[in-house]
Amino acid sequence: QVDRLIVGVTSRRRVMASLGTVLVTGSSGRIGKVVLALLSKSGRCTARATARDLAKTDGLKALGAAEVVAFDLKDKNTWEGAVNGVSAVFSASLDPLISEHMEFAAFLGTKKEQIKHVVRISCFGADTNTNSYDKDKHVSCEGAQVPLMLQHYWWSEECLIKAGLPTTSIRGNFFMNHLLKNELENIKEHGFFSVPSGKLS
Repeated sequence: QVDRLIVGVTSRRRVMASLGTVLVTGSSGRIGKVVLALLSKSGRCTARATARDLAKTDGLKALGAAEVVAFDLKDKNTWEGAVNGVSAVFSASLDPLISEHMEFAAFLGTKKEQIKHVVRISCFGADTNTNSYDKDKHVSCEGAQVPLMLQHYWWSEECLIKAGLPTTSIRGNFFMNHLLKNELENIKEHGFFSVPSGKLS
């Protein structure tokens, strides 16, 4: 019975470790770094980091990257090599690169047989609750339009869906590191920060 139990546990571990190679775009970003480290720690995949500058290779490998490849949304020549052999993609990019991301999504759509899943970092409020999107009608602010940046977040999801890729969108509402990014000087000089996040009861 012990032998059977050990065999059973081993089999389950093999199943859990069958995610293949996961490409992490934005690997040196605030979210990408954490994703890279967690994927590596999980033991469930080969974590492939991306970098515009391969001088960052050592730092990315220290976070747990098994592989580091050149990738730049603005350089289509880097796309093919980055996704070669990849079975899943973690997608994160800055808002000014929305056009390039949409082109990359279309490129990924040509590899649907290979790429089984894309996880996209998005934002709370990126579309309406029903997915019936009307940019002129904010779902929670009567008479207001959907802000352009939120429209971009929805476009960043929609283009993956339209490309026929199984997509999971992560719509974070608030990131603690945003506070540190924007309020660091105030924290250093005054020992506190204030942000209009509503009343605490």
